[in-house]
Amino acid sequence: MKRLIPFLFVGCLMFIFSCKQPQEAVDLNNRPSPTATNTNFKTQVGQKIPQFSFDAMDGKQYSISDLEGKVVWLNFFATWCGPCIREMPHLSELHQAHQGKDFVILSLGRDHQINDLKDFVSKHEMEWMVGADPGKNIFLQFADKSIPRNYIIGKDGKIKAQEIGYSEDIFQGLKDKVEELL
Repeated sequence: MKRLIPFLFVGCLMFIFSCKQPQEAVDLNNRPSPTATNTNFKTQVGQKIPQFSFDAMDGKQYSISDLEGKVVWLNFFATWCGPCIREMPHLSELHQAHQGKDFVILSLGRDHQINDLKDFVSKHEMEWMVGADPGKNIFLQFADKSIPRNYIIGKDGKIKAQEIGYSEDIFQGLKDKVEELL
């Protein structure tokens, strides 16, 4: 038993140091955002959104440029991701509140096929635009890892805010940015 103690100690240290705090980032309404300029992003606030096409649940293929002229909430999620699941009811409320406005939510299932998403979309009542990113080709233009990941795109096609993870504060900051842009 005593021989295991050093290994457990080293394991605990490795875990602690692997859970680094994110760097300070973009301020959404005077609340510091823990991630928006973090090196986990391949994009920057103010830059044009990377161009991509995706297959949607309605069976059609779309391009992100089809949504230019609207405020877009781009959401990367996975069906197995707990924080992604927790943010779905809030996205649903946001979708309902802004129907008929120049606003679109686009949720892309990272590393999923369309068929993988059908039950999830139905269960979580995702009535907004949902697509698949089966090989993470779209996601990899934005980041290498970590979901949920959300981007607010202005009517001009530029990134106005970007966040990793889900918390009520993060979601509220992004929601406030949408309100400001509408």
